[in-house]
Amino acid sequence: MPNEFPRRLSIRILGNLTCVLLLCACSAPTRYHAENLANEPIHHQENYSALGLNATLWKNNEPQDSLVSLEVSPHFIYQSSVTEWASYNFLPVNWNLLLTGNQYRDSTHLILHRAHIGLNFGLTGFSYSAQDGVELPAAINLMTKFLYDDGLYSVGSVGGALEDLQGMKNGMLAIELGSGVQVSEGASAELSWSGRKFYLAEGYYAEGYGYVMRNREVEQVVALGLSNYFTRHHLLKLKGRFNYMEFEISRQSATSAELGYTYVF
Repeated sequence: MPNEFPRRLSIRILGNLTCVLLLCACSAPTRYHAENLANEPIHHQENYSALGLNATLWKNNEPQDSLVSLEVSPHFIYQSSVTEWASYNFLPVNWNLLLTGNQYRDSTHLILHRAHIGLNFGLTGFSYSAQDGVELPAAINLMTKFLYDDGLYSVGSVGGALEDLQGMKNGMLAIELGSGVQVSEGASAELSWSGRKFYLAEGYYAEGYGYVMRNREVEQVVALGLSNYFTRHHLLKLKGRFNYMEFEISRQSATSAELGYTYVF
C-alpha cells in the first residue's frame, strides 16, 4: 500500500513475521483464489493466507552522491473472515470492511461494471528503538476497483498513515491511481501513479531510496508492474519504479526494480 509509513534512519526490531510457521499450520483452507490480477478482490471474503519474498534493487539518481542498494524482505499475509463483508489481518493487526457487498459473479471472477470499494484500517506493524521505545505505526486506506471487462480494470486508493499511534507526531497522506490489462489467462500488466505528502514534527524525517523527506515535502512514484499466476498457488511479480521527490530547495529522483514471489495456501 502506498500509505505505509517509511522506516526512519534508526535501528529497529520488526515484529511483522513472528509466528509465521504457527499461522501457516493453523490457517483454514481457502475456497477462492484469483487466477489473474484483474480478479484480485478488494479483500478476501473467506480465510486467506500467503507467504512470499521480495527483492528490490534501487539506485539514487543524484549525480554527486549516487547510491545503489539491494533489499530482500519476506512478506506474510493471514486474513481471517468474520463475515462476508468484514475480515481482519493478523501480524500486523488491521481490519478490512467491504462497503459494496458481494464482489464475485462466479467462483473466480469479480462482478463487471461496478465499483468495488473497501476500507482497511489498523496497525501496519510494530517497532522498537533505543531512542523512541515501542512504536505502533497505523494507517487507514479507502480502496476501489472497477472492471470494464474481463481484461481491463482500474484501481485507486486514498489514505493516511501515522508513524506512531501513541505519539501522533508524524504522518502522511497518500493517493494512488492505476490501470491494468490482462495479456493472457494468468499474466497482466499494470501502470500506476502514486503520491505521498509528509507531515513531520520539527527534527523528524522519513527515509526513502537514499534520500530524506522532511515536513510538507512530496514524493511521486510512477510504476509499471507485470504479474503472472502460474497456478492458483504460485504468483510471480516484476515491478519497475521511478521516484520523483520535491524538496524545499531541490528535486531528486530514484529508480528501482522489484522481483517478488508469493505462494498462496
